[in-house]
Amino acid sequence: MRILSKGTLVAVCTWHVTACLSKLSVLLMYTSIIPNASMRVICRYFGATIVVWTVADLIAVLSICRPFNMAWINADKCPNQTLFYFIMGLLNLIIDTIIIALPMPYLIRLRTSWRKKIVAIVLLGMGIVYV
Repeated sequence: MRILSKGTLVAVCTWHVTACLSKLSVLLMYTSIIPNASMRVICRYFGATIVVWTVADLIAVLSICRPFNMAWINADKCPNQTLFYFIMGLLNLIIDTIIIALPMPYLIRLRTSWRKKIVAIVLLGMGIVYV
């Protein structure tokens, strides 16, 4: 049981960092394909929010078990894990949806044919399949 508990804790922390970096890379991509000052500002603030949220989430993951060694010995005895991971998953879903919807107003305002707009919206909106 100890190996499973240790592996779960390490995997959860690794997943949070990886998800944060993935979200930041998508925001950086948006700033490069939509070189608009407002898009850069929105992406920077949203990126900072994601980093702060990830740090807070990692602190919460590491402090949900009191004493901490319970996370290593038997994570099943730690309180409120189900509720915590449900709320974190819900927040992650909301953040992913916002990231996917972020470039859509800029794409709709493009001065090009509707066919090209729809193609661009579909290509950037395919991330909804991931969410």
